[in-house]
Amino acid sequence: ASDVYKRQAQDKGVKVLTVAGGLVIDLHIAVTYGVNISAIVKSIVNKVRYTVEEATGLQVAKVNVFVDDMKQ
Repeated sequence: ASDVYKRQAQDKGVKVLTVAGGLVIDLHIAVTYGVNISAIVKSIVNKVRYTVEEATGLQVAKVNVFVDDMKQ
């Protein structure tokens, strides 16, 4: 069952949807045990929003970050 879960988590990765207010981006990540998850997620959200808006000219309405796994 563990291998199936890992494959499903890897398949999720990044999902981008368009909505009336712009783009909604879902990110599925794995983090290292002991890191400050809140700080990492905040940094990812800011960087993804800025990079996507600069590269595409499209507005990012929301960035959702899901922590699917913790590595040791």
